Amino acid sequence: MSEVALRFKSLFIILFCSCLVLCKEVPNEVEFPKWKIEEKLSAYPFFDRIKSGNNFDIQELAGASSHFLNVSYDLNSPLFSDFMEKERIIFLPKGSQMNYDSEKTFSFPEGSVISKTFRVTEEIRSSRYPTGKRIETRLLIKRGGEWFAVSYLWQEDEKDAKIAYGGAIVRLGTDKNEFDYGVPSRNQCAQCHQVYENEKQTIVPIGPKAKHLNRKIASQNGDQEQLEAWKEAKILVNLPRFGRPKLPNYKDESHTNEERARAYLDINCAHCHQAVASGGINSKLLLNYENSDLTSLGICKQPGSAGKGGGENLKFDIVPGKPEASILVYRMETRNPGAMMPQIGRALTDPLGVGLVKAWIQDLPGQDCR
Repeated sequence: MSEVALRFKSLFIILFCSCLVLCKEVPNEVEFPKWKIEEKLSAYPFFDRIKSGNNFDIQELAGASSHFLNVSYDLNSPLFSDFMEKERIIFLPKGSQMNYDSEKTFSFPEGSVISKTFRVTEEIRSSRYPTGKRIETRLLIKRGGEWFAVSYLWQEDEKDAKIAYGGAIVRLGTDKNEFDYGVPSRNQCAQCHQVYENEKQTIVPIGPKAKHLNRKIASQNGDQEQLEAWKEAKILVNLPRFGRPKLPNYKDESHTNEERARAYLDINCAHCHQAVASGGINSKLLLNYENSDLTSLGICKQPGSAGKGGGENLKFDIVPGKPEASILVYRMETRNPGAMMPQIGRALTDPLGVGLVKAWIQDLPGQDCR
């Protein structure tokens, strides 16, 4: 072997060994926390600055922990919750990533936390709870490979929030418009979030799906696709270049009545009325946006389990061309606790949502349901 060849061989060996040493010195490890459920919201490390006082932006303070990345996010079509304004944040252990899925909820790493804080809006303010005041924060915490749901009720001074094991009732509104806003108990959280798959009952998040998250957001560089921003930040993997599903914004009047109504039903009803959840299993009514089967969508379908939700002489979930004869409209419109839908998550009627569904049903070609 020539002297030049020997020199190149020696250089290669030195570089290879140096690489091995460096790789060992800088391990790519993620610290996955093992959570315990705290009595106060301020006890969680990502909310440690809550104790410093009120009048703060929860999304700004959420990044105070050095062990977590915080990701604020928004949905194409938001869930109606008695006109409440919501702040949504995902907390990920630093160095970890979400895994994209085109149909189901994204896969999250162990130790992830999804936070949703509810604020009073102008429509439901009261002298005690003015516009902008925080009422509750709900957490979904992934520990031991499963999601744990828990709600926290804010103190009136907003310095902290205490766990609400059995839920809570908060009186909101003014004069004749007063109503009881419900902070859900753990069992009530589970009712909306649970699915049945592979002979197992589990709790899953509702919002973090491709069809809900595929939208533009405001960033320092102008409008940007939300999922693309997550990919660039290296917190989302396996994002396809094409073929990402997208749910319409039901508030966007450029869409048809059908598109808007179906989008509203998807985010507000399909977490329960899907093939793997209790509403879909029991009633056979499937309200997810992708469902194209007219019978399971409710057209001329008699309810599988309506209870008191059938109203007066109503026999079919949807009667094309006749919203006033449709059980679906009645259950969305009524405030009767034994008949209203959804049963958890609202005390008021959403006039926009009801109006969209009525308009869609009115547009359907009339037929005689028997």
